[in-house]
Amino acid sequence: MATVTYTVEQPSKGVTIVTWAALANGDNGTPFETVCHEAVSAQVVGTFGSGGTVVVEGSLYTSSPTYAVLNDVANAALSFTAAKIEGVQEKAYRYRPNVTAGDGSTALTVKLLLASGAN
Repeated sequence: MATVTYTVEQPSKGVTIVTWAALANGDNGTPFETVCHEAVSAQVVGTFGSGGTVVVEGSLYTSSPTYAVLNDVANAALSFTAAKIEGVQEKAYRYRPNVTAGDGSTALTVKLLLASGAN
């Protein structure tokens, strides 16, 4: 189990894309802290392997964070077992992916799009 560091892109004003690459079974992402965003989307791609599952978690805690699985806009848990993009319902202070299942071939990339509306 490793904690994977993210990279950040800002392709246009008001848009931030955070990427955690090569997440394996048992890995989680270094939490990304953010405020002042109006819309959040999550995309997962890669090799899921046997039973591969990644969830997107959030926390409102500024110290000693406690994480909870976030929901999509249809109020279903953001739990990915196949490649797709989902809108995130809740806003959080910290976001991170958490690979909760998979096998030795699991290698996933998770991207978050954070938009502030000031584009």
